[in-house]
Amino acid sequence: MGEALALVTWVIFGGIVVARMIDRVTWPALLYAMLSLTVIRMLPVFLCLIGTRTSTSDKLFIGWFGPRGLATIVFAVLVFDEKLPGNDNARGWLDRPAQRPRPRRNGKPAGEEDGRELHLRA
Repeated sequence: MGEALALVTWVIFGGIVVARMIDRVTWPALLYAMLSLTVIRMLPVFLCLIGTRTSTSDKLFIGWFGPRGLATIVFAVLVFDEKLPGNDNARGWLDRPAQRPRPRRNGKPAGEEDGRELHLRA
């Protein structure tokens, strides 16, 4: 029932926004919106999957259905809220940024190979 009410809320909100903005829509804006939902949205996926054995149809699927932006954050929160094996390790790593493993070069922490220590601001 809660999901249905949330859906109704978004439909009403979307209807109000569309009704107020419909006279401001231009052909270039509409073209950009269509490209953003298709080509521009899928291009980064193709670029990231270059060199993998992922088929073109799989790249298209991931590019079309893969989460982006706020959806990625929401899915991460959902995963961390579940009691999954290993969540405690990941949550602890995220909660203590100073304890994260430092990047290494030539067996030494990054920035120390020339005798200087790398200082990062949080």
